[in-house]
Amino acid sequence: MMIDSSHSTLGMGISFALSAPFGWRAASGELTAQQCEENEQLLRLILALEEHPPEHSEELATLDFKLNIIMELLGDLLTHQLDLPATVSLRLGATELVWTDPGNLPAMGEYIELSIYLHRTIPRPLRLCGRVTGVEAGHCHVELDALPEGLQDLFEKYIFTHHRREVAHARNSQS
Repeated sequence: MMIDSSHSTLGMGISFALSAPFGWRAASGELTAQQCEENEQLLRLILALEEHPPEHSEELATLDFKLNIIMELLGDLLTHQLDLPATVSLRLGATELVWTDPGNLPAMGEYIELSIYLHRTIPRPLRLCGRVTGVEAGHCHVELDALPEGLQDLFEKYIFTHHRREVAHARNSQS
């Protein structure tokens, strides 16, 4: 089942749909400074990998292609060695997340920690915390905690980039 991609699904404007390995657990408190630092490093890495550099020489393009192949192979190898959580359909925004799971969902009002594996070649999760604001028909809505300013900026940049790609893809599909 795919999550409705309309913005009415979430109470905020910019969001995007994805399928990713995802897990949750009851949280004992907010993210630690170490977890925030790890999140910031992860988002910087993902944004750098997804950035499309300007066209240079054919030689640099070939080198970039080869490095991307190595990254993909290494990511695949690591992914098979790790016990990643199941892949679920998500809709992610800067302040809210919705996921679909016909099985195990948290209770309304529960405070939880989320682990989202955003990039298939980097088997490290983005960790977020939040409170469950709705559980209905296999969908769970979570209001995300605010992040430290630098991390929140990177998180919003990541979301905006993927939202823009989703909109562009939808426009191209309609043409």
